Amino acid sequence: MEFMSEAGRKSMIEELEEARDHFHDVDKELMKITLDIAEGYGMTEEVFSEIMEQMLSEANADL
Repeated sequence: MEFMSEAGRKSMIEELEEARDHFHDVDKELMKITLDIAEGYGMTEEVFSEIMEQMLSEANADL
């Protein structure tokens, strides 16, 4: 029950921040790979971005 103490909460926050940073780094690498593959099929970065924006908009509409 680490969340019961200030030190425990601080430790948990640090772990979450590290996880966030890790996921951000992984996302950047996956986006590079995905864009390279998409470009191989003739999809431009602009078209890919439009598709991602549309998917995000649809996902947010379900909230």
